[in-house]
Amino acid sequence: MRIFIFIGFIVLNTLVGQAQTWFEYYRQGIDYAQADSLEKAKVLFEKTLKIQPHDRSQARIYGVNFIEYFPNREIGILLYRQQQYDQAIEYLEKSVAYEPSKRAEDYLLMIGQVKHDRNLSVIDEEPPEIHIFSPGMLSMKVFNPVPNNVKTVSIMGKAEDPGGVIAVIVNDSEAILSANGEFKAEIPLNVGQNEIFINATDKRKNSVTRSYLLYRADTIVSEIGALAESGKYYALVIGISNYSDPEMTDLDGYPLEDAENLVNILTERYTFEKSDIIHLKDPTRREILGAFDNLNRTVTEKDNLLIFYAGHGYYDEETELGYWLPADAEKDFTANWIYNDVLVANVKRIKAIHTLLISDACFSGSIFKTRALEEDAPAAYQKKYELKSRKAITSGVLKTVPNKSIFFKYLAERLSTNQEKYLSGSQLFQDIEIPVANNSPSTPQYGVIRDVGDEGGDFIFILREGK
Repeated sequence: MRIFIFIGFIVLNTLVGQAQTWFEYYRQGIDYAQADSLEKAKVLFEKTLKIQPHDRSQARIYGVNFIEYFPNREIGILLYRQQQYDQAIEYLEKSVAYEPSKRAEDYLLMIGQVKHDRNLSVIDEEPPEIHIFSPGMLSMKVFNPVPNNVKTVSIMGKAEDPGGVIAVIVNDSEAILSANGEFKAEIPLNVGQNEIFINATDKRKNSVTRSYLLYRADTIVSEIGALAESGKYYALVIGISNYSDPEMTDLDGYPLEDAENLVNILTERYTFEKSDIIHLKDPTRREILGAFDNLNRTVTEKDNLLIFYAGHGYYDEETELGYWLPADAEKDFTANWIYNDVLVANVKRIKAIHTLLISDACFSGSIFKTRALEEDAPAAYQKKYELKSRKAITSGVLKTVPNKSIFFKYLAERLSTNQEKYLSGSQLFQDIEIPVANNSPSTPQYGVIRDVGDEGGDFIFILREGK
């Protein structure tokens, strides 16, 4: 019996010794830090982290004995004292993640102030950089044109400078400026060409001014209406929720519901007739391509065409190809997939004066092409509504699309609440771009469909009388 008692005493004593080992490392580290032996203190704190890695306000030593235990915080403070600020931030933030403490938060604030002061102490002779978020740009200095009925525009962007930005002026008006340099200003527009000047000034008084052009169409609205109303409005509306391949993710019926809602909006509020809308519910590849054949035989050069797709899509980053996935698509075989070049070829065959494609699916930006703008181009936009257009709005390039579409929510909301008789495709995109980007992980895109005859025109939605 005495032997077992003796062995038990040895085991208990060993366990207590282990518990005291990390505590002794930590206590000795505190002592060395107070004595300014920073490297020795850091070594001891690192040893204790290998045994007990989590900071906490009550760490059990043994029995009912507890101590405050913050090795990550103390290493962060040591690094701060050694002016290794980036590493100090890592340890202090880790400490706060384990167990928030005022001491760690105070040091994080001090590091932030030091880094800010350092930026200001450097001789800064460079002005801020200006980046534009909205409206969209045709080139580095030219915004997308807007129709005649748009009388003001929101200029949104960001002015970046290491030392911070104190002011952004847009056409003599002070913009609303956030702490991170983002700015917004409402600018009135004259008919025709508008020059927009953006000035940004940093805390060292370095300043830069950038100039841009924005063209507000001077075509008379009644003339736009006469032109647009001279042809019919056709639509191909596709919603796919149910797939024959069980490996394809179920979309809970939302794409079918969205497609139905869009048909109702177009026919109730805008100049689309139900007889001129092809509404496909869970179509196969053959049925989709057959619908394009039908439109090719029906649509004339005076008509307008809206194409809407909601369902599964796929974007191959390696080949830069985007696909629509019809109801008979198989997850692991691409035979029934419809890829960009097939879609572009079918759009090209249709003779409409204006075609607008809206795709609410994972979809490639490679369907778009960029357009160079000549220096004197803004004057040409007087007749933008007389020119052919082939434009697309896509919900983004995510690998998967959420069942409940944020993109469609804002698209339908804008079309349902619009009170202007004429709404252009480019204005529709500008109105939904920021709300969609702010409320989903995807950023919508807008552009010219490549190589199908776009001449700079725009698709126009026309409200019915009394709406």
